[in-house]
Amino acid sequence: MKQNSKPAGKRMQDKFTITITDLNGSKQYNIHQFAKYILFYVLLFIFTLILVAFISIKLLLGEISTIEEKRNSLIEEYNTITQKNEDLEAEITQKSNDLKMINGRVRSLEGFIGLSESEEMNSTLTVDPKEILNRVDLAQITAEQKGFTMRLIPNGSPMEGDVQVSSSFGYRSHPLMKRREFHTGTDIRTPIGTPIYSTADGVVAFSQTGYNGGYGVMVKIDHAYGFRTVYAHLSKSAVSAGEFVKKGQLIAYSGNTGLSTGPHLHYEVLFLGDRLNPRSFIAWTMRNYDHIFAEEEKVKWKSLMVMIDGLREAVNESALVTIEGSKEAAKALGGGEEKQQGKK
Repeated sequence: MKQNSKPAGKRMQDKFTITITDLNGSKQYNIHQFAKYILFYVLLFIFTLILVAFISIKLLLGEISTIEEKRNSLIEEYNTITQKNEDLEAEITQKSNDLKMINGRVRSLEGFIGLSESEEMNSTLTVDPKEILNRVDLAQITAEQKGFTMRLIPNGSPMEGDVQVSSSFGYRSHPLMKRREFHTGTDIRTPIGTPIYSTADGVVAFSQTGYNGGYGVMVKIDHAYGFRTVYAHLSKSAVSAGEFVKKGQLIAYSGNTGLSTGPHLHYEVLFLGDRLNPRSFIAWTMRNYDHIFAEEEKVKWKSLMVMIDGLREAVNESALVTIEGSKEAAKALGGGEEKQQGKK
């Protein structure tokens, strides 16, 4: 019988001995070599797994940090955009309110210069900036035309405050003569010393105290295109004959001189020597600009307006030429000074 046995050294190489020592002594455990490999690879796998997990966690933490930074950046950007949006909304609201205010002012201007009611009604429905600019341009042109006319032709009250008429234009019973006669002007009740103003640009044709046919202290002003105004029963004149005056300029003070039953101003408006009803001219303003054309038929208004508009355009062209000439003169003067400095 044959025995199959391995040498002792070989058997020892196939085993792995583990010695554990404690208080009770030492114990040895023999583990086969194959089991040793299995344990080694298991430990290696666990170590590798731990290493991979550690690296993965590191990478994930870095990615999370990057995402957090991006998130904070996006939140900050969102807050900035939100703030800008709120600012823009506030600005839009402000601009809208400004536009409505401008629209209201344009409507007031249109009403003041006497644009038609239908145009004014339509203007309340639009807040388009381009439309408002067009309306402003139209209002500016219209106001310029009307304003130019109303500087030349008598209009408005010759004194401040409400007009209290004590005697109207036309036939009446004279308060002193006690007879029926034609009253050539409008009497406006006012205290002595009330400032009296010229109702249009013109030149003083008469300014004198003493007896003037019952008119007392009186001032006469000649205006453009054949118009004249008369201011009578004054206490004092503030202008002299031949003096040029502007619309709204102080010319006298009211009084009670001449044939008068009480303090008042006697106001007349004449055209080519014919006396017109002053009430129509006192009531004439920019707001009711067309009113005078129907009220006073003795004046050929159509041809007069064409003439005045032509004069206005000529004045504007002359002013433009003067401005351009001044600019050219200034440039030439500046060029001459530069040349003189160059020679020096």
